Amino acid sequence: MILLIGLYVWAILAGMVAAPSLAILGVQLATRDRAMQILCIGQGAMLGVLLGIGALHGFEGGILMTVGPFFSALLVSSFTYVVTEMVVKEGVASKNTVFTFIFALLIAISHLVSSLFPGLETHMSQIYFGDLATLSVLDSKIMLVAGLFLLAGLVIFTNSISKGSFEMAVFGKVLNDRGRGEVAFKLVALLTLCLSVQFVGFLFTVGMLFIPTAILSRMQTRGLKLHLTICALLAVSSTLIGFLLSLWQTRLPTVPTIVFLVFLEASLVVGMERLFALKIETKWLEQPVPSEGTG
Repeated sequence: MILLIGLYVWAILAGMVAAPSLAILGVQLATRDRAMQILCIGQGAMLGVLLGIGALHGFEGGILMTVGPFFSALLVSSFTYVVTEMVVKEGVASKNTVFTFIFALLIAISHLVSSLFPGLETHMSQIYFGDLATLSVLDSKIMLVAGLFLLAGLVIFTNSISKGSFEMAVFGKVLNDRGRGEVAFKLVALLTLCLSVQFVGFLFTVGMLFIPTAILSRMQTRGLKLHLTICALLAVSSTLIGFLLSLWQTRLPTVPTIVFLVFLEASLVVGMERLFALKIETKWLEQPVPSEGTG
């Protein structure tokens, strides 16, 4: 087991950095009610990765097979973002219906692309479900370094990003949507999605984005920093434990195990928090009422 951990140490570290980056980003995106839009953009990134791999299928290995699909993913996901933003700004009555239509169309195009190039079916399955255990050392190091920069940016500019999320939740739009902070946030979100979809898969990306914040939003204890911290910690711990479990029991798929674990851990935290709060409330109610002095 120790030998296996040493063999996959770079992949483990890459996953443990990507997970909190996605979890923190997911809190901001969920506050802005952008879940369906992000699914579309993520699917666009996946289509871009497939197009990049298909176009460069003659080049086996090397940095080109890493950089090429990333830039094609960034291009297609950026185009998808522009299209979906047009839908939002036009004030369509049922935005989620249009987003679902775009998502379904992108899935269909992805399958068509995978059928045109030999061997892309395997890549498509891997990009969908991801497998940290199959990451090369080069890809792991790229994901690790890029993830550290993205995570640092999300943490350092939390207040600025959260202000925009608050304005979106209250006013329906960011009041200064052309400011440097907002533009930087959108760029970081796109880069994070493209990197994550390419290296760790669509399932890992979507799971870490929305599962922690969706479940932890049911906590009675409020506070943005607390919420962000717990989401990030759960993402890290579930990635580490899930990866180790998949190495111990090789029949367990890595990413589905990690995603299921983050669901279990988040549910456990909410359950324990509510139980603890209930015990405190019950203990307080059972305290004897002090009798008034007669004077």
